[in-house]
Amino acid sequence: MIRFFFLILLFINIAENNLSANTIIVGVNQTYTSIQSAYNIAKPGDTILVNEGIYTQTEYLSGTKGNDKNNIYVISKKDTVQSIEVGQKLGI
Repeated sequence: MIRFFFLILLFINIAENNLSANTIIVGVNQTYTSIQSAYNIAKPGDTILVNEGIYTQTEYLSGTKGNDKNNIYVISKKDTVQSIEVGQKLGI
């Protein structure tokens, strides 16, 4: 019985984390037009989906926003990223 109760609590915890995750879309005609603006509002478990385009980043992604159970993912809408140029500072 205790094992069953534990499994129910575990399931509720996993379901809660997955239900609160959002996909934040970055692109020309989207609410967020820069990766930084999307990252600023992202919460643990969120995914930032970057549409095709050229994104000039003058800041670096700073601060730890994920946690040990939920990361923040930044992914490309296409299968590949052509290039990422890095200046003096880099951080996620």
